Amino acid sequence: TRRFSRPDIDAEEEFGWTFVNFSDLVLRTVPILSEVNLKHRLGVVFYELSDLADIQVNLASKNVLIRGAVTLGDITVDRDLVFGPALATAYLLESKRAIFPRIIVDQLVLQGLKKLPVLRAHDYKQEMAYIRRLIRRDVDGNWFVDYLRYALDNSDDYSQYGKFILHHRSLVLRQLSESGALDGRTREGRNRRAKAAWLRSYHNRHVRILSAIRLKQETGINRAELVV
Repeated sequence: TRRFSRPDIDAEEEFGWTFVNFSDLVLRTVPILSEVNLKHRLGVVFYELSDLADIQVNLASKNVLIRGAVTLGDITVDRDLVFGPALATAYLLESKRAIFPRIIVDQLVLQGLKKLPVLRAHDYKQEMAYIRRLIRRDVDGNWFVDYLRYALDNSDDYSQYGKFILHHRSLVLRQLSESGALDGRTREGRNRRAKAAWLRSYHNRHVRILSAIRLKQETGINRAELVV
């Protein structure tokens, strides 16, 4: 997880991105008032969400699921010392609202995109058109990083995507099997089953947006076979 989550060295140096690792927790920060962003308006939110989606795709390919949160606010990182209200917000979002293997996108980020041009590379409407392909609103109202849609949009070819979504189906089945073997009367059992059920629902909702004709023509996969 650490290897995939760390920003590119050049990005760390040029844009001031930071990366801190505490046990199984990874913290990434992206300064929005850096000199380079104020000058060029990089579209920091779009690129951070894209990077997170890419990380999730790579980890899912290795049977690793993660959860997290993206927020906006003040934070200070001095080597391994981290503090600030944004850290507390991100922690609460990750632990209390993410719950499932998803990365929550705080409403503060979405509101900030409208109010703060420094977060965008384009006008608000155009920027949101790009970002809406990276996020999805869940049934509980939370927005989260839609890594399956990202995989669909960014695979080199449909065949590559077909291999990934088949693997993701196997991952869902494995999670359902492992969680089903646990005692549902225990807290761990209930939590694991809830997470597996969410993953199944997310996978199936994504499958429903796929073109059955294109999928069959370019990968030989019947869409119905992808449903869990």
